[in-house]
Amino acid sequence: MRLTSGVLLFCRKRKDLHVLLVYNGNSWSIPKGGIEKRESRRKTAIRELEEETSIKAPAQLDEIGYVDREPYERLYCFVGHSTGKPRPADDAEIADFYPIDQAKKMIAKYQLPLLDILNGLAPTL
Repeated sequence: MRLTSGVLLFCRKRKDLHVLLVYNGNSWSIPKGGIEKRESRRKTAIRELEEETSIKAPAQLDEIGYVDREPYERLYCFVGHSTGKPRPADDAEIADFYPIDQAKKMIAKYQLPLLDILNGLAPTL
């Protein structure tokens, strides 16, 4: 199973929760990528966020767990608040913030539980 790590960035627009998604020409996802040798999950997530969206990671990133796309991938996820404006880069064709209800219809199905976790944490963030 390939190990990957990514960042679920959120912001609030008029009190509504928005999340950052990237489109790679095939599917919508949080910014993520493969964990390299001697690289922590956190460092991978930060690197991938910057490579795919040109956004610097916020100082506070909290790991919220992982999801599996059996038998191919295990995705570790960090969550953080952003005020940056994404610019698609690397292998991302589109990078932008979307209302969480819209994002739930767009995101790869195996990543949907991450949005549910964020929604549950939203009142405390």
